[in-house]
Amino acid sequence: MLSIFPKFYKNFLCKADKCKHSCCKGWEIDIDEETAGKYLAMTGELGAEIRQNIGKNEDSYFFKLTEDERCPFLQKNGLCKIILNIGEENICEICTMHPRFFTMIDDVELCGVGLSCEKTCELLLGDEKDLVFYIEDTEEELSFSEVLAVIGLNLPNEMQEFSLAVNAENINKVLEIMAKTEPIDENWSKELSIMQDMDNVELKAKEYLENSDKNILNKIYKYILYRQLERLVDIDIEALINYAQYSILFIILHTMISKELGESVRRWSEQIEYDTDNVDLILAGV
Repeated sequence: MLSIFPKFYKNFLCKADKCKHSCCKGWEIDIDEETAGKYLAMTGELGAEIRQNIGKNEDSYFFKLTEDERCPFLQKNGLCKIILNIGEENICEICTMHPRFFTMIDDVELCGVGLSCEKTCELLLGDEKDLVFYIEDTEEELSFSEVLAVIGLNLPNEMQEFSLAVNAENINKVLEIMAKTEPIDENWSKELSIMQDMDNVELKAKEYLENSDKNILNKIYKYILYRQLERLVDIDIEALINYAQYSILFIILHTMISKELGESVRRWSEQIEYDTDNVDLILAGV
């Protein structure tokens, strides 16, 4: 088996209390069977507290979120009470792995970290001019084109870059599609409404694109495409390319509100990439 990682993966490290967007709130937190068994058998005050904050459904155990949708063990300082008391080796699998992903295409494993993470966005938008990957163990570096070739996909260079026309038709189309997705929170709907009501949105989007760093936009585009390559088993490459193209257009529009490209990438990702129904909706809509 061949395992491929983005080069910046080597520098990934959770920001913990320094992160403005904790992954310990707003998300469902399932507890794997092994860790649940450990928690259920744990003695002492912490063991009792953990059991009081665990729920169970037909499929699995989970942490009961607080009223403001926070993990009950996320402290005000942004740190995990379980890690601080009994070590990182005792947290559940999803907390250990998030936001990492590992997907298989035949005997090739495509690995990385999700863009809903603030740190991932910082690394992706860093100083590297292009998106570079490496093969685990060999440390051999690969370009995006070479990664595609490894899985038997050869795309013309123009299909490996953001090239969607920034015009009223495409802007309206992407906003209409996004309006159909299930909102992750109330702010998402408010942000979308602002974009829909924006004056001279086409002109502003074109100006933004003209003044932006095309290398960075193309890096984001490639990574979005890379993240979904596993879907090639049930969709064609044209649909996947459209998905990435329209996603970049939306990120451009959102950046006109947020004023921070990294935050707009992160916001798009948590709304779309972490909800398979939303991904499917966009794939079908474009």
